[in-house]
Amino acid sequence: VITMNADHTLVASATKQYTLAVTKGSGVDGTPGTGSTIYKDGDTVNYSYTLQSGYRNLVVTLDGTAVAASGSFSMTKNRALVASATKEYTLTVTRNTGVSGTPATGSTAYADGASVTYSYTLQTGYKNLVVTIDGTPVAASGTITMSAVRTLVASATPKTQYTLTVTLGAGVDGTPAATDQYYEGDSVNYSYTLQGGYTDLVVTLDGTTVAASGSITMD
Repeated sequence: VITMNADHTLVASATKQYTLAVTKGSGVDGTPGTGSTIYKDGDTVNYSYTLQSGYRNLVVTLDGTAVAASGSFSMTKNRALVASATKEYTLTVTRNTGVSGTPATGSTAYADGASVTYSYTLQTGYKNLVVTIDGTPVAASGTITMSAVRTLVASATPKTQYTLTVTLGAGVDGTPAATDQYYEGDSVNYSYTLQGGYTDLVVTLDGTTVAASGSITMD
């Protein structure tokens, strides 16, 4: 109630308010945190976000538009601030001697759900290629889905080397003509013929007579 016993001025005013809705996802540190806060029209809001260990790809959006990981903005309307990250896992690879292929020995971080292709083969002089993922034998090539910390190991066993001792007598042509070493399981082809003026070609393998040509398995 105003008693009009003099001149008076009556003013009624209000300040516009806006709501800031914040979503801070897993793997993200910083402020402001998840929730809704009311600000006056024109208020300045400072924000800053960083990644937690084990996460990658920090993305900060303001009203759906990507912005820097830290900064400030004015509350001139209702606004939405979102900070998100992607979980990452480490793949540790051990590629042992005697094995060719990728990935090579080392540790690499991949985003959750990433698909990693691998492929391995034996090098010369090795056998028994074994590839394991997290300790379980798998095919020599394939893919890994990075849904956890994982371990990939590719190993092989050295082959035994054996000596083939060759004696090529007078009057004989052919190959092999000299002593050499071979890996176990190798197949060695041989073939011998008589030179002119000679007769009675005899070829023996470990003391047993064999054909003048054939193959030898180095076992």
